[in-house]
Amino acid sequence: QPDAIPGLAAGLSTYVDKTPYLPGAETTHEQLYAAHAVYREAPWEILAEFVTLRRYRETARTYRWSRGGYLQLGHSFGAFTPYTRVEFIDAEKDAYLAQTATPLWARSQRLGMRFDPAPSLALKLEGAADDLRGTRDNRAIILQAAFTF
Repeated sequence: QPDAIPGLAAGLSTYVDKTPYLPGAETTHEQLYAAHAVYREAPWEILAEFVTLRRYRETARTYRWSRGGYLQLGHSFGAFTPYTRVEFIDAEKDAYLAQTATPLWARSQRLGMRFDPAPSLALKLEGAADDLRGTRDNRAIILQAAFTF
C-alpha cells in the first residue's frame, strides 16, 4: 500500500506444485502466478486480478497455459455499492480440464448491487451474461452472502 496513492493496494503471488493429474497418471508440474490491484478511495472502488497457470507434463514434455482475470468498478452510496465487472478465462484443453464442467474459454459481464450491513458481511445481487465459446450462452441472477472473520 504505497503512501503516494491513498487507497491503492497491489500484490503478486506464486504457487508451485508437482502432482499427478489422475491416479496412476504421469507427474505434472504446475506454476501459478497472480497479480492484483485494488483502489478504494470513497466513494470509488476499482478491483483487478490476473492469474496465469502453467502446467508441464513430464512424459509428454508439453506445456499448457491457462489465463483468467477480472476488472470491477463500483461507486458507494453509504452501505450500497452498485458495480460492474468483466471476467474472462482462457484455458487450454488438457486431460484435467476435459473432465471438469469449467468452460475452456469464457467471457462474462456482470452488473450488481452490494449491501454491506456490517464491516465483515456483504450481501450481493448480481446479473450475469456469460459468453461461452463452443456452447450456449448463459444468463443468470445470483444472490450471494459473503463474510470475513
